[in-house]
Amino acid sequence: MHPDTGALVPASFPYTVESAAPAPADASRRLELAHWMTAPENPYFARSYVNRLWGYMMGRGLIEPIDDIRAGNPPTHPQLLDRLTEEFISEGFDVRYILRLICSSRTYQLSLATNEWNEDDGVNYSHAMARRLPAEVMYDAIHRATGSEVKLSGQRPGMMATELVDSTVEAGDGFLGLFGRPARDSVCECARSNNMSLGHALSLVNGPTVGDAIADGDNEIAELVRYEPDDAKVVEELFLRVLARTPSPEQTALFEAELDTSSISATAALEEADLASLHSKYDAWEASLPRFHWEPCEPGSVKTASGVEFLTQADDSFLVSDTAAEKDTYTVSVWTSLDKISGLRLETWRGESESGNYVLADLKLSAQGLKSSTPTHVPFSKVTADFSQTSWAVEGSIDADPNSGWGIYPERDKRHQAVFALKEPLETPGGAHLLLTMSQPFGSSHVIGHFRFSVTDGEGDVRYVDMDDAVLAALSEEPAARSLEAREKLHAAFMKTVPELSKKIRMSAARDITWALINSPAFLYNR
Repeated sequence: MHPDTGALVPASFPYTVESAAPAPADASRRLELAHWMTAPENPYFARSYVNRLWGYMMGRGLIEPIDDIRAGNPPTHPQLLDRLTEEFISEGFDVRYILRLICSSRTYQLSLATNEWNEDDGVNYSHAMARRLPAEVMYDAIHRATGSEVKLSGQRPGMMATELVDSTVEAGDGFLGLFGRPARDSVCECARSNNMSLGHALSLVNGPTVGDAIADGDNEIAELVRYEPDDAKVVEELFLRVLARTPSPEQTALFEAELDTSSISATAALEEADLASLHSKYDAWEASLPRFHWEPCEPGSVKTASGVEFLTQADDSFLVSDTAAEKDTYTVSVWTSLDKISGLRLETWRGESESGNYVLADLKLSAQGLKSSTPTHVPFSKVTADFSQTSWAVEGSIDADPNSGWGIYPERDKRHQAVFALKEPLETPGGAHLLLTMSQPFGSSHVIGHFRFSVTDGEGDVRYVDMDDAVLAALSEEPAARSLEAREKLHAAFMKTVPELSKKIRMSAARDITWALINSPAFLYNR
């Protein structure tokens, strides 16, 4: 309405254009405006839009700030801007075409890495520019990486921050506003902030958005740790989720060590109550175990009834030199330097030239001290083993019954152990010569082809214990005298008995790794 004449003034454009596709005569004013703005003759719209796209993709517009287009603010690369403008118009204002053109360029594909000549360049695009993720994208990426459900106040569960139409909807800790989401009360690009400050760093390090997403017991990080036993695969999955790449071998090794619950240092991840429970259970575990360790006997010789020969190995074991006999009796001569013997251990392995399916019907021990002229028969009080075949228990090897014996079928491919406890400890000052008779009267190659004897001077209940010799050796030492290596071995063995605490340590370590990756520049500036 004209203020002076009162006449209705018809709407018109500042200048007319001859568009190749004019708006229909009955088109709405909005459609007419769209046709006018996107007309090929319009020198402003296409130029402004491609500059905006370039700025979004590169981190800096050819005209910067990207919405400050005026004669007094010329482009840094006018020919490039003209070329992009022409391409945009000739392709019918196809936004995807321009984005594809930019992304396929060498300039876009440059690395962030700089050299001494371009490290201070912020104009010529000689290297990529690091750009922090926008607030909404970062918020969604944190929840997508952890697999935690987004829960924004007043919105349906799972609704992402990038889907919000109301700029007043905010995370509980004000994450979106802190990281620069604009209030949408201005069309200026300057309303959005993508900088980094101390406040941003503190929010990422100990703020509830990151902390709650990682600590969510129902997120996909927790599920991954619960169902994936391989630490290397857990590390790889975390890298893929957070950084969208696989870790280097060095990173895998570093983070695998964090997930390793066998280390004493890993217990630092436990809460105070769990740590107290761990110490209590460890004390009970150690108190329940015998304190002894095994000393391999120095090998002497093996004489067999069949004439088959055995060769001494570097680990003090005996290995059959050829095909073992169908049945046989071995007379084994070994030496020990211990001053006392309370138990004997027989270890067996499957040799390459024998079936591994043996039955030891009887084992007898005679010992002769260095100061004694005659050997002494040494009786056993009991025998225990890691495994016994059904109806062929290890006790059959000391019961004097020729129809019984120790069998290990079907586990013939595994290493086996039998521990023979002496009725009375045998005093052997300076050491002793041991003579062992191994009776194996059953046919079908039921003989031992690879074996070793060890002895112990430990007191108490001498029996088979499912532990490595190094662990048993550490256990036999006084706690105050144990080295760090010995304590680490004992801790690793103990942790296998408390899987619930191991899972907590592993879960905590996986969350720490996720937290570290989210707080890395590779995530925060990952475009």
